[in-house]
Amino acid sequence: MLRVTFQRWAALSAADLFAVNQRGRFASYAQYDDAQALQRSYQCAAPAVRLAYEERAAAINDELEIAKAVEEHLLPPADADTNQ
Repeated sequence: MLRVTFQRWAALSAADLFAVNQRGRFASYAQYDDAQALQRSYQCAAPAVRLAYEERAAAINDELEIAKAVEEHLLPPADADTNQ
């Protein structure tokens, strides 16, 4: 289960993180339900804002890769989820 979750979140990009943040700021999720609008909003954001999200996404991805490596090291091959 954790392996699937890590693989899913490992693909997190700065634009994805920006979208999650923008959706979380508003009471109405419909306001930012359009993925293309969120992408345009991210592209129009100030370079410093985009850099901050890129750094945060990179840090999250690095931590997930470390956790994945630790999980692979600690789980014996017989217990590993080989289907995913």
